[in-house]
Amino acid sequence: MRKTEWREGEILILSLTPVPSGLFGPVLSLLAMAGLLLEGARSVSFIHRHLALIGLVVIGPTALLVMTRTWRWRSRRVTVTSHRVNSTYGPLRRHSESMYFDALVGVHTQRKFWDRLTRRGEVWIDGHDGSVRLGRFRHPDSLVRVIQHQRDSFSRDSIPLNTTFDFETPAPFTPRIVRRRSHRQE
Repeated sequence: MRKTEWREGEILILSLTPVPSGLFGPVLSLLAMAGLLLEGARSVSFIHRHLALIGLVVIGPTALLVMTRTWRWRSRRVTVTSHRVNSTYGPLRRHSESMYFDALVGVHTQRKFWDRLTRRGEVWIDGHDGSVRLGRFRHPDSLVRVIQHQRDSFSRDSIPLNTTFDFETPAPFTPRIVRRRSHRQE
């Protein structure tokens, strides 16, 4: 999100990247293939002689997959400002979804059993036009609290533009005299 797209007086509160998804398997297989290739190069002379070519054929596609998934993961960014929540994604063609706090209805998380154990979960924001998935984050409840706090402070600070203020004279103060009887016994 560029600063040129911000409103006047808009302040950056938080900017974060979701947790990586789909990287564990390819990275593990890349390491396993690299280990097997190095062990094969020590044991077999043919693999040792043509190590670069075999490495390019065997490890190249997996390394390309790891690079593209890392690029896709790092290109996703969620930004919370004083006026809105913005989700930007896409490595080549950038897509951006913004929801201003005056159109924001609610924020919630979706967590499965494993997500609760690892303290992760998906964060969704609901607006008048529908729901937007922000992504999967570590400590999603903290992000939800930040968004709700900003939404609440935004709604307290904003006064509708069609509000008129008139002076009303207060009613004069008249003291009320209370007489009590004494409780004397005669």
